[in-house]
Amino acid sequence: MHVVVVEKQARLEGCRSLRQAGLQKVKADNCERAKANKALMDSGVRVSHTKPNGEREILDDAGRAAELKRIQTVMETNCN
Repeated sequence: MHVVVVEKQARLEGCRSLRQAGLQKVKADNCERAKANKALMDSGVRVSHTKPNGEREILDDAGRAAELKRIQTVMETNCN
């Protein structure tokens, strides 16, 4: 019975390790995207996004500031 418990614990640790590795990969990907988006925003080029109705909208100063704040939050959460 002791061997079964040890085997279950080993499987659980293996699952935790895989899950942790997966989370680290997601965070690294999010960090890289956020850095690329910040560089784009910092470059000063006009940036647009698509509204839910399909219409394109160019970000104004307030929109750029809000997007930069969102990007900063993503970077704080995902970039170590």
